[in-house]
Amino acid sequence: MEKRERLKIQVSADTDWQVLVTTYEVSRTTAKRAIKRGYMVLNHCKKGLYPLVDRELPPDFVNGAQRMANLAYRKNFMGRVAYNIEKEDLIQEGVARLLELAGHPRFGERRFQFYVCLNAMISYNKTNRRHAHGHWEGGCPDERQCWEADAA
Repeated sequence: MEKRERLKIQVSADTDWQVLVTTYEVSRTTAKRAIKRGYMVLNHCKKGLYPLVDRELPPDFVNGAQRMANLAYRKNFMGRVAYNIEKEDLIQEGVARLLELAGHPRFGERRFQFYVCLNAMISYNKTNRRHAHGHWEGGCPDERQCWEADAA
């Protein structure tokens, strides 16, 4: 198991907690504690971005990301998505997450790309899912209406 990364903060007279709040997007309490300690542990629960440092995206990257997200959708979600979640939304979520992680060291591996798309789709599905038999006016719809019949 990897040790969490510590970010060293130079404590000086001009270091202000408000600068840390705006720079690292942390709370006021966390910023004050970091100044007191002299270091700050990065939050790994937030989604990370890996900027492209020494290379550029290939011209057909978006097309390849679209194909990978489509593959993840077909293998795991086709015919098993709630009625209120669109296929295009899931695929777009996978492509967006791939673009965010384009500079990751393992990005060249197809397995890594597949699981990045899959996990992005799963999180989108969990956050945007309603109960299949919700409580709205008119009662519960027919169960056949609750699930998408995606035969595409």
